[in-house]
Amino acid sequence: MGSGALALTSAEAARRLAEYGPNEPVHVHRLSAVVQLLQRFANPLVVILLVASAVSASLGQAPDALIIITIVLVGIGINFWQTYRSQQAADRLRASVAPTATVERDARWQEIPLRAVVPADLIRLSAGDLVPAAGARLRDPAGVVLRIPRRGDADLPGAGGSRQTRRGPPVSQLKRPRHSRQRYSM
Repeated sequence: MGSGALALTSAEAARRLAEYGPNEPVHVHRLSAVVQLLQRFANPLVVILLVASAVSASLGQAPDALIIITIVLVGIGINFWQTYRSQQAADRLRASVAPTATVERDARWQEIPLRAVVPADLIRLSAGDLVPAAGARLRDPAGVVLRIPRRGDADLPGAGGSRQTRRGPPVSQLKRPRHSRQRYSM
């Protein structure tokens, strides 16, 4: 690894980005706030309480019916407000975080935005890194490298190929580090 033999060039990566699009999760379509609020009324407990308030009102117990309706509306309002605010906070947090990946391009390792990772990229993983895409693990003296499969790659698992990759040794066979700061090695 690191020799550039498997690395993409910047031009090839740009072509693949145009062909396959950015490496982003599928955007979740959220319903409007009004629809979300109205969906809170579809709860079976809410329906039972509203029916109970209607029965109370029809029996002449208007104060009881008003109390039940008030409690239901306050509960729905609090539930909606908390859910709506938490969704907005999660969206703001997602927008403020700019995840990156270390890939080999033009025979050198560079850090790029996660959305620019393309099929056939070599990705270097370090301890604590999130895996930016599905791919095949390759070994490198400097750490673990992940190769993103592309269509027609027969030598990578998950790309429709037939060749199986060899897994590393079980944890029990890993060499124990001499110092507490060293990591297990394969």
